[in-house]
Amino acid sequence: KAGAAGDDETKTLRAAELAVAETKAATAREDMAAAESRLARVTAAREVAAAAAAKAVPEAESIKVEAERRLADARRGFEEAMAAVRQARDAEARAVLERRLGLWQRDRAAAALVEARRPVVAVALAADGGEVVFVDDAGAVHRVLAADGRPLGGIETGRGADGATPSGGEAGAAAVAAAVEADGALIVVGPHAVVRWPRSDRWTLERRLGGPADATTFAGVVTSLAFSPDGSLLAAGGGVPSRAGEITLWRVATGERVAGMPQPPSDAVLGLEFSPAGDLLAAASADRTVRVYDVASRSQLHGFEGHAQHVLGVAWRADGRLLASAAADGVVKSWDLRRGELRKSLPPLAGEATGVRYLAAGDTLAASAADGRVHTRTSDGENAKSFGEEGKCLHAIAVSRMGRVIAAGREDGGVQVWDAAGRPIASFAP
Repeated sequence: KAGAAGDDETKTLRAAELAVAETKAATAREDMAAAESRLARVTAAREVAAAAAAKAVPEAESIKVEAERRLADARRGFEEAMAAVRQARDAEARAVLERRLGLWQRDRAAAALVEARRPVVAVALAADGGEVVFVDDAGAVHRVLAADGRPLGGIETGRGADGATPSGGEAGAAAVAAAVEADGALIVVGPHAVVRWPRSDRWTLERRLGGPADATTFAGVVTSLAFSPDGSLLAAGGGVPSRAGEITLWRVATGERVAGMPQPPSDAVLGLEFSPAGDLLAAASADRTVRVYDVASRSQLHGFEGHAQHVLGVAWRADGRLLASAAADGVVKSWDLRRGELRKSLPPLAGEATGVRYLAAGDTLAASAADGRVHTRTSDGENAKSFGEEGKCLHAIAVSRMGRVIAAGREDGGVQVWDAAGRPIASFAP
């Protein structure tokens, strides 16, 4: 019995060990199946990754090729754009020349067709605003009362329609600009000379600077002038068109040449204006620049650029801190003298901006324009107002010292006078 019991115990132990072994085998089979499953997934993932990589390589190559193509297109477009810019600049230069030729032909035709109605090329007001002086394109200087247009006399300085020189005039010395000094003396600028007549019911020549036969006093034509605030200096501007500008200073009392300004513009000077203190001189030029000179040191302080066409006029604000410029591009700009930079470029006018003046001690400026109107606004472009008759180009503008009277000369030979609010005061027919 004891032996049989031992055999049963052994069988039971072996059966238990066999069950444990079978359990471990089953677990091992499960582990093997799981490992095979993971291996299958890894293999599949590797195959997917390999397939994606194989697919990505040609896509990347395609993207690279497309990027290189677009870069080449961009470079080609840039080169074409630069070529177009160069062509546009050439075309603009040709257009400017054609426009100048067209304006010259238009002026010649107008002179032939409207001989009796001569355009006003310059206008000036006496200090008290009671007298208007204007110059027509034949060189005749006219004086009229601002209140009613009653003639006060005039001077024939240029050639008549038949080419003859009027009595008291000078051959080839047709006036192109005029100004009135504080004492009422009249200054008239001709192509080759500057002459001064004292205030009188009958004008008599007091002094002449240069002349047609004088090739040394001025390098070319004289197209602009300005008196210093104290009346002691006269600045004359001009030059050889399209070649060189010239600015000279003269002592009014003696007619002595004081100096010539260095670094003049590269084209004719079309406008001059002393600062209110008289220490600075601003010049407008056909080379599209505005230059500011120190009168005492005869040196250039600023050379402002920004206009797209000839600069036709400049004006100082009463405090001397701002300078306004008007140009043939129709734009009026204000320049900050303390910072030496552009302060504001006002919206373009409907036509060339032919002149500009500040009204008295304020910040309001008035600009004459080719659209036939006067446009007033502040230096920052605010409080804009326009008045005048459209269609009759204004060539020149003047403002009385107190800013209460504005006068402008039209291309049909007439002169229009308004108050500061734009209300008509008088109109002088051609």
